Amino acid sequence: MTKLSICSLVFNTRDLLRASLASIYTHAPTFDFEVIVCDNASTDGSAEMVRQEFPQVTLIANTQNRYFTRGNNQMFARARGEYVFIMAGDVAIEGDVLSGLVEYLDTHPQVGAVTPQIKVGTTCSRYSPWVFSALDRTFLQYVLRGPYRRLQRHFWIENWDRDTEQTVEVASDSALMIRKSLLDTIGGFDEGLLLYYTEEDLCRTIWTTTDYHITYAPIPAIIHLEHQSVRQVNPATIRAIWWRDMLYYHRKWDGSGPWLALKLLGWISNPVYRLGYLVTGRARTRPPATTFEAEDASSRVIRR
Repeated sequence: MTKLSICSLVFNTRDLLRASLASIYTHAPTFDFEVIVCDNASTDGSAEMVRQEFPQVTLIANTQNRYFTRGNNQMFARARGEYVFIMAGDVAIEGDVLSGLVEYLDTHPQVGAVTPQIKVGTTCSRYSPWVFSALDRTFLQYVLRGPYRRLQRHFWIENWDRDTEQTVEVASDSALMIRKSLLDTIGGFDEGLLLYYTEEDLCRTIWTTTDYHITYAPIPAIIHLEHQSVRQVNPATIRAIWWRDMLYYHRKWDGSGPWLALKLLGWISNPVYRLGYLVTGRARTRPPATTFEAEDASSRVIRR
């Protein structure tokens, strides 16, 4: 039986995808594994690059963008591994992290999913893992700055040393190893979501419907450049998708009361943000990085 299926969803990040796949084979584990790439209708030749340079990879080339949840579920349906490593297209592997994660799940049968150290440059990311979602990106973060900052520190678990193992509520799905049997049990990602709140929803489903735990293991490491696909889309469009997914998530898990409150906040906040994008000129797209060394982010605080 194949031990591990590595699933990578990509959209218009050809050069990073090339480096990402190369990192997998450079640090290839000794057990049987497969790599599955789902290309969400990229226009930069990502699918063609995979066909030509990595013929051993199983390629799913979508003719339309099926977003994060559906694209990943396509790969899960094809996966033959005992474990599945959900890996973003702007992630690179370092060292024996894949072997370390597999060994961790082999020796911790109560753990359903595990995430390793996630780095940007040489700095451990402070955004993974975190506690279940808190209200963010509304005008309230400016009106109630003190309480918001305290809530944010709690949200990101900022007082916890990322060099220590910890059971966590939410782990980033940019680098998450999960049992295939567990994925089959919970049905993968909820396709009612498009891009955001996917890991919150997945992890909450695991915690509330199964007996498995979710763990952060300080296994070094993966490098994640973050947002390399969405930065190519107008920020106002991305914010609209984020807000839509947030409403869906909170209505699903918290009921109609919080959903209605968020809906009302959106009527106030969203026009203000759109105006701010126009006034400040922030509604700009940017090309993705081309290598994992292209952007030195080692000195900045990482945010999701």
